Amino acid sequence: GDGNRVANDGKGFWMLVRPGHLYFDNDTDESASNNSVPNNLCGPSNDYYRITDYPNGTVKGTNNVDGPITAGYYQYTQIIKVYDNIDPEITATPQDFCSYDNVNCTGLVNLPFTIDENCTPNDLTIKVFLDAGADGTIDFDLQNRTDGAFDDFTLTGTYPNYTLNGRFPIGCHAFEVHVEDGCGNTNSELLDFCVIDCKAPSPVCINGLAIELMPVDLDGDDVPDEGRMAIWANDFIVSPMGDCTGPIKYSINRTGDAPNVDSTGITLTCADTGTLVVEIWAYDGEGNSDFCETYILVQDNMNICTPGPLSVGAAGAIATEEDNAVEDVQVSLSGQGTASVMTAGNGAYSFSNLQQGYDYTITPRRNGDYLNGVSTFDLVLMSKHILGVQVLDSPYKMIAADVNNSKSITTLDLIQLRKLILSIDTQMSNNTSWRFVKRSYVFPRPNNPWFEAFPEIVNINNLPGTGISNADFVAIKVGDVNLDAQVNSLSGVDGRTLAGDFNFEVEDAEVKAGNEYTVVFTASDIASIDGYQATLAFDNNALELVDIIEGEVKEENFGLVYAAEGLITTSWNQAAPSDFRLPTSALFSLVFRAKADAQLSELLSVNSRVTKAEAYNTNGEFLGVGVTFSGKAVAGAGFELYQNTPNPFKGETLVGFNLPVDDSVTLTVSDVTGKVLKLIRLDGVKGYNNVVLNSSTLPAAGVLYYTVETSEYTATKKMVIIE
Repeated sequence: GDGNRVANDGKGFWMLVRPGHLYFDNDTDESASNNSVPNNLCGPSNDYYRITDYPNGTVKGTNNVDGPITAGYYQYTQIIKVYDNIDPEITATPQDFCSYDNVNCTGLVNLPFTIDENCTPNDLTIKVFLDAGADGTIDFDLQNRTDGAFDDFTLTGTYPNYTLNGRFPIGCHAFEVHVEDGCGNTNSELLDFCVIDCKAPSPVCINGLAIELMPVDLDGDDVPDEGRMAIWANDFIVSPMGDCTGPIKYSINRTGDAPNVDSTGITLTCADTGTLVVEIWAYDGEGNSDFCETYILVQDNMNICTPGPLSVGAAGAIATEEDNAVEDVQVSLSGQGTASVMTAGNGAYSFSNLQQGYDYTITPRRNGDYLNGVSTFDLVLMSKHILGVQVLDSPYKMIAADVNNSKSITTLDLIQLRKLILSIDTQMSNNTSWRFVKRSYVFPRPNNPWFEAFPEIVNINNLPGTGISNADFVAIKVGDVNLDAQVNSLSGVDGRTLAGDFNFEVEDAEVKAGNEYTVVFTASDIASIDGYQATLAFDNNALELVDIIEGEVKEENFGLVYAAEGLITTSWNQAAPSDFRLPTSALFSLVFRAKADAQLSELLSVNSRVTKAEAYNTNGEFLGVGVTFSGKAVAGAGFELYQNTPNPFKGETLVGFNLPVDDSVTLTVSDVTGKVLKLIRLDGVKGYNNVVLNSSTLPAAGVLYYTVETSEYTATKKMVIIE
């Protein structure tokens, strides 16, 4: 750069060292000039140096003088410290959570919150405390509990989103959340939340009350002007109720009127005479409410009330031909006005505030409880009627025997009814469960009720100003020709007095796994039996049903709907008169394949699980049904509670149970919390018993439990009400 040149020995770059300067020459010109070098810079004067390893190597001059370079640089270590002094931030939104538990009064809480930490998000320490009642005092360390309280509490999530989970009592509380980051910065926040009572009380009403209107003098002339009577909501409550936010308040209103928490009672007047349907509402301290429906039979026995020309009524009663009142019949009114009511336990119904001079039609209907009152004994009586041996003695019984609604009684009716008994069918394909005939109707030919169409409605033409009170009906339970259907809740349990037992006879045997066995059923007293029905039960863990071999009892006398559960339904009756009276004849045979080694007598039995076990002798008496193995009696079932049928259900369901002896029985229906919703006490009889329950007298749809308790036994099963 300054005209000086550096010699090149062919080994690389050479440099000329001058005071304060470095010059590089990369050409091949070896001439040099002005090459005096101060001794105080790098080395001896007039030396040329070549860099071979800079800065820590050596240099070599042209005169072969070697030596280190004195490097011209300075080295220093600077320490930089970075500090995090920002606290983590905690954020949450206060929320309310519902409690549906009226026993423990707690609710499930799932409260989300977030943490904002920029420096050490993966090195956080989180602690959670509870300020119960949000009074500013920390009561519990939720992550270090030893007393079992709040042991279901969990902290879930990952940075930055977390959730506080657990069950906490009704009320407003706060979580105190402490967070420490990896640099020791801490923060805490109170996260408010409330658990509120969302469970409405479920009142249980008395099923109807009767009251008498009392005379009232409105104008002070000592002459009664009107009939009145006050009644209170508390009068209808079966038992006091508990609630998490009590005490419970009750109100009453006429069905169709808006409920009012302050309406603790109503005053009934002449306009309410007859059956008045009311709602009884229950309210807790949180404002949750629910109601039950019942009725008031408003009576004017003192003849205080005189209906006005435009305020008249129509009323009647529904009962069987033996005058047993029928409950839960839906009675509809159509014409100038429309309405619908349900008959009470006394079978009565009424419509009020109708306009005189107009036409109306009253139509009753009840359906669904197909097996109510239906048994093989009805088949025995229907068979005798068909054969002319014992004719049904009323047109109503003949209508009941016309199961397929063909306007005649034939073997087709027997076939369809037997399928119902065997649970092969669950309803009648061409008929309703109940029929209703206008009571005042006279059959022109009682031995042929279908000679002309019989009236199943009441037509009111030109309703008189006095109203009508005799729109009565005869109720007919289809399939029940011996009139033993349970028709109202007042009739209690359906039990029978048994005149003895009818036993199948089976030869006992030791069965071995893998072998097939033909089990022959005979009955030495078959000559005295008109028919029987039962559920044959076998242990499906030890036996597999292979076949049923017909004998005197045919294939159509069995139902295999529940065979996979080890249950065979059977229903059989003899044609009358019959030549089949041979006690040694094989009734039928069951072919089993053994799945385990066992004694046959320990695997087979008779019960009423599906089809009620009962037999009928030629005198029309009822017998129990069992089975004996080589002279050893095994079967007639002891105490047993059966699954309600149908289940799930809407409307009516049948709860059946078997008693080994006559005994007093208590049937209770409870909700999932154990609260009793319905209680029935009755006198049970030895053998099969049943009780009909109606969903209208129970709370809304859901799971309930029913328990049957005697002096020695208790059993519980679950049932489901659907909407």
